[in-house]
Amino acid sequence: MSILGERVQARIRALGLSQSALARAVGMKPQGIQSICAGEVERPRKLREIARALKTTEDYLLGESDDPSLPGQIGGMISSDGHSVVSRVFPVIDLVRAGKYTEISDVYPEGDGAEGVTVYKAGDIGPRAFAVEVEGESMVVNPPVAGEVSYKSGDFIVCDPDAAYKPGDLVIAKRDTDEQATFKKYRPVGPDADGNEIIDLVPLNQDWPKIRIDADNPGHIVGKVVRHLRGL
Repeated sequence: MSILGERVQARIRALGLSQSALARAVGMKPQGIQSICAGEVERPRKLREIARALKTTEDYLLGESDDPSLPGQIGGMISSDGHSVVSRVFPVIDLVRAGKYTEISDVYPEGDGAEGVTVYKAGDIGPRAFAVEVEGESMVVNPPVAGEVSYKSGDFIVCDPDAAYKPGDLVIAKRDTDEQATFKKYRPVGPDADGNEIIDLVPLNQDWPKIRIDADNPGHIVGKVVRHLRGL
C-alpha cells in the first residue's frame, strides 16, 4: 500500500467517516476512493478536495510532511480514559451561502478568509459540516422554559448536511424564494392533498412567526444542527 493510501485511510478512521462519505464530500465515485486507499493511485486529480475533506494537507497525504494538522488547527487529543478525542476546525459561513450549500462544491474556498470554530469530540460529525454564527433573537427561548437552551446572537452552531434529522431537531433550512437560509426547529406537518410534504420551521421565541415550506412555498432542509458553541 502507498503512503497516500495509508494516510487517507488513517484520516478516514480518525474522523469517523466512511469511504462512501468521503466520496460524496469530494464529488467522486466510491470506487475512486477505494482505489486510492488500495494504493492504486499515485496523485488523484481531486487531491486538494480530499485533503480539505479530511481536515489535513496535501503534503501530509503525500508523505511530504508528518504533521496532519492544518495551520491553526488543533488535532487529535487523548482523553482521560485513553481514547482519541478528535477535534476539528469548521469553516464559518453566512446564512446566504448556507442556503446555497447544495448548489456549490466548496462553501469555503481558499482565500476567502480564515474564520473557523474548533469543536472537540467531533468524530461523529460529517465531512461536509460547516458553522454559522447565530443572528437575531428568534431562537432565544421566550417565554423562558426550565432546561431549554437558547441560541443567542453571537453564538455559533455547526450544521451537518449528512446527518439524519427527526421532528423536533434543530435544522438550517431555506425556502426557494428567500435570499438566505434560516435556523429553526423542524416540524413536519404531513402531506397535502397532492402528496407534497408540508414542513413548519418553528422559532424558539414565540414572538417570532413560524415559516412554512409547502407546494406554494417550496424549499429544503440544508442540514441538522449538531453542535452549539456559546459566544463571548
